[in-house]
Amino acid sequence: MVTDLNPWYRAAACSGTDPELFHPDSESPAAQQDAKELCAACPVRETCLDEALAEEAGLGLTSRFGIRGGMSRRQRVREDARRRGVTPAPKRRHASTKPKCTKFMPKLTPEQREEMRRLWTDEGFTQIALSRRFGVAPKTVRRTLGLEP
Repeated sequence: MVTDLNPWYRAAACSGTDPELFHPDSESPAAQQDAKELCAACPVRETCLDEALAEEAGLGLTSRFGIRGGMSRRQRVREDARRRGVTPAPKRRHASTKPKCTKFMPKLTPEQREEMRRLWTDEGFTQIALSRRFGVAPKTVRRTLGLEP
């Protein structure tokens, strides 16, 4: 959204639009869609984005608000970092992508244990290769091979 302070505001697609459109209650893509669609067709979107990034320079995510230049506050943080050549912090991983706890790894059957020992001694498999092949933690491989108590 633009104000009278910006010399280019008269050409903006959002000129005269309700400011609430650019400050949705949620950060969900659906809540931001209307504002982003309006910005996508705006002839001064890049100028608006440039000004938003200049005003917000050095500010963190919590100091940025609403849709500006067709981008959400999170997108502007990433764009600002990209323009400055800084690698932004990685996105947080959702609980579903966390590595599984090795405590609940599958147990090996006696046949699998024997096969693992054979591959170790006769075929020269490494501990990591055995770990991947049987889907167990490296510690389980070491214990099965008698390398660790």
